[in-house]
Amino acid sequence: MRRDGLPPRPAIRTGRPDAAPVGPDALQGVALGPDIMAGTLPSRHDRRRRPGSRTAPDASGPARGAETASPRKAARPVRGTLAAAGLWIHELPHQPENRTAKRTAMFAQLSNPILLGLFAAASIVVFVASFRMTRLADIIADRTGLGEAIAGGVFLGAATSLSGLTVSATAAWGGDASLAVSNGVGGIAAQTVFLAVADLTLRKANLEHAAAEPANLFQAALLMALLTLPVMAFAMPAWSIWGVHPVSVVMAAGYLYGVRVSHQVREAPMWEPISTPETRTDEPEDEEEPGRDWRGPALAFAGLAALLALSGWVISSTASVATERFGMSSSLVGALATALVTSMPELVTTVTAVRRGALQLAVGGIIGGNTFDTMFLVISDGFYREGPIFNAMNEQDLYWLATGLLMTAILIAGLIRRQKQGPGGIGVETVLLIAVYLGAVGVQAFR
Repeated sequence: MRRDGLPPRPAIRTGRPDAAPVGPDALQGVALGPDIMAGTLPSRHDRRRRPGSRTAPDASGPARGAETASPRKAARPVRGTLAAAGLWIHELPHQPENRTAKRTAMFAQLSNPILLGLFAAASIVVFVASFRMTRLADIIADRTGLGEAIAGGVFLGAATSLSGLTVSATAAWGGDASLAVSNGVGGIAAQTVFLAVADLTLRKANLEHAAAEPANLFQAALLMALLTLPVMAFAMPAWSIWGVHPVSVVMAAGYLYGVRVSHQVREAPMWEPISTPETRTDEPEDEEEPGRDWRGPALAFAGLAALLALSGWVISSTASVATERFGMSSSLVGALATALVTSMPELVTTVTAVRRGALQLAVGGIIGGNTFDTMFLVISDGFYREGPIFNAMNEQDLYWLATGLLMTAILIAGLIRRQKQGPGGIGVETVLLIAVYLGAVGVQAFR
């Protein structure tokens, strides 16, 4: 029993497994304010101590210098060593503001059938809009003279990724870092295997052989570089510049510079692949196409892109509610549910482009879309308010980053090797892409 007649305070543990509990007797003569006893301290920006002042016992109330944190900083964890008490307390887990509940409040009131129905409806909208966007991208490529590789890698790849970008951005703003990251990197792996699916529909030759293009090779190398940077950021300190990690700035600058160089590679290549009877070169569909107006198709393309972004918001909100309601892992939902659904445009555009003979557009759309998908992490880092999102990644997110790197390396090998035929009428690289992705899904689902 305490001297004031109140029951004794509960023991304070240091957070280390070998540390013994410290009771009130061990804290005799040490003044602890309410923030310390509650397990939190005010932010160092909120501490108002005069120079040279020391905390001293005060029977009339809390010690001087141990102020109560402001409402915005009340949940900040204890950092460093409690020099006054002589205790080492490990950093407590930070409890982020529950923005997810606010963002999904409207969807949380829905029943399971309606919730899943909205998810399916938004997925169908994403799927259907992609058919028209493929045709419009090919028209824009011919009328502007950009070429299929650039139009596919920049315009088509970025536009069809808008639904996935919306999913990652809204998830990051809601504080769900795992869903934001896994949606982006899981989509890269899914979209790469779509090239293998498209290769199955091309019977004349292997897709990597027929769609030879230096710009696609350059963009694939750029993609591998951009996928490596998040792994480096994960091992770096949690630095931030204006709320974003320095690696995010490097990734954004690298992407913009890479797009510019990719266009230069197409316009003035220093080498060209050997042309074979199976090689499909980029040519306008008719002689009058380059002189026709491109603004009409561009406006229609922009409208469909906005529709994809709206559908992505619905997919993200319903997926967040389903994750909490059914007790599923955010990484699992992001990599195998939202990533696949928001990657459907890439599957549709790739297969459609192959059937229309626009092989460079098909390969460029996948590689360019994957390269743009690395910007999901950059945008998510800006929306994530609990610190750099790279430091919030878990081992499952790193696993899908490694899977994307491996599959991109296999794709580059196929584009360089240019095997005409392989097992089952497809290239060896196509078989490897399918095997790696299915193996990754199996490990993720049954771990």
